[in-house]
Amino acid sequence: ETKMTQKQVVLKSKPIAIGDNVWLGGHSSVLGGSKIGNDCVLAACSLYRNIELKDYSLGSGNPVRRALPIAQLLALRK
Repeated sequence: ETKMTQKQVVLKSKPIAIGDNVWLGGHSSVLGGSKIGNDCVLAACSLYRNIELKDYSLGSGNPVRRALPIAQLLALRK
């Protein structure tokens, strides 16, 4: 007869803060410790892990390393 022991697993979670008027693209994931500001755009298929996006920013990548202000992106188009 085998004796089974029970292991204790401790899961730690971090809060997620998402501001107002935020657009999350399809299949994007926001993990614990992330702070997303107001009026941000999160690109599709992106991974947001322990990152802070300021207001009016666009983030993309897997994982997201840097986010640009939307006004700066619009200036690049000119």
